[in-house]
Amino acid sequence: KISGTQESVEEAIRLVNEIILDKSNASSEGKQQIVHRNILVEANSVPILLGNNERLIKSIMDRTGAKVVVSREADSNGCCNVAITGSGEAVQKAAQLVVDASLGANCSNGHAATEEVSLLSELTE
Repeated sequence: KISGTQESVEEAIRLVNEIILDKSNASSEGKQQIVHRNILVEANSVPILLGNNERLIKSIMDRTGAKVVVSREADSNGCCNVAITGSGEAVQKAAQLVVDASLGANCSNGHAATEEVSLLSELTE
């Protein structure tokens, strides 16, 4: 479990995902961009997103190849962060599945889902 301010939790999740992906992609050949995307979803949609024994989120990861980490701690707006890391295509597919599963990823208090996309690293031959 990662705890702290929303900013520090997001940074910790990003760093953990970067380490995991660096190790899993170390043997990849060619050039591959690794991206990180954050999506905020309503806290009440987290149980739906995770599913029984996290089956749904594991299915999303298996289907897309992206790493998906769902925070169970809500921010002051009642939103939880979903961090998605992987290839651009994998992140895009996983993000769409997350949004679909979380009923549109709309946060309470009228705040639309926020998304942050950043290039983490580039693997070369």
